Amino acid sequence: MYTLESLKPLNAVFDSRHRLEKSDVDLVNNYVSLIESTRGKNPRAGDIIAYTDEYGDYHHNAHVHMCNAETEQVGFYAFPFGPFVFHDDVQGFRFESVPGAHTSVDFAALTYIGKREKSFKAFGNCGATANGAVYFYAPVNVWEYVAPNQKHPGYSTKDWRKQYISYVEKPADGSDYHYYGQDIVFRNASELQRWKITYKAVEFPGARRRKPKVSMEDKTRVCDMNVQKTLNIMRKIALNLAKDFKFKTECKIPISGILKRNLFDIRNLSVFLDFFSHNIN
Repeated sequence: MYTLESLKPLNAVFDSRHRLEKSDVDLVNNYVSLIESTRGKNPRAGDIIAYTDEYGDYHHNAHVHMCNAETEQVGFYAFPFGPFVFHDDVQGFRFESVPGAHTSVDFAALTYIGKREKSFKAFGNCGATANGAVYFYAPVNVWEYVAPNQKHPGYSTKDWRKQYISYVEKPADGSDYHYYGQDIVFRNASELQRWKITYKAVEFPGARRRKPKVSMEDKTRVCDMNVQKTLNIMRKIALNLAKDFKFKTECKIPISGILKRNLFDIRNLSVFLDFFSHNIN
């Protein structure tokens, strides 16, 4: 169980802005007890899934947000951000998390592999405000799930590093480099081959080139130019936040979906804004 002294190192920002109190310690310990006591032989909301998707991308901390005992199905997010814990009159608590790629599978598809401490947070004595979340850890069950129809059986980012290599026949800047990867370039196929041999790389065919998607500009206007300028600024801020969130969480939901989900629901909005308060570059 936490004490005021053991909780402070996890919440230095909160303590400096709002001051940790005994009520925060009691809140955290209550949630830890509830989370720990509700684990069982089947998956529960709040558990972790070590998830490998069909493309071989390994997600160490996928968050279980929903379990249906009747249909024996579990829903989880591959790219969650710090699940919030809220009070619930029925089961004592519930989780809210900024969503990422969502997947649903049967209980039978999961394999239990142990327990692990997981990070959670809840609004402290100051309520829902900037830097108002209190962080804590609670033990949960960990399950493993490997999606069927693996594109590259035997290879995943759990044990391998994935690198996308693109070939440009005539670089726009006129450089000598024709092969481009993440933080790496090669002049020709010979250089690329030597790199592959050095790192024991295995090459797979890439995706076909597609035309870029073009998003239509919002044509809505108001008569008052000052109001319009303010709305334009707010719109740009919202779009930049959504784009930044999508990039940092690798969320597969479109920008419009991120805006709709997180700006029109006060519970999602508080989680969304808290994400940026802890992820400022």
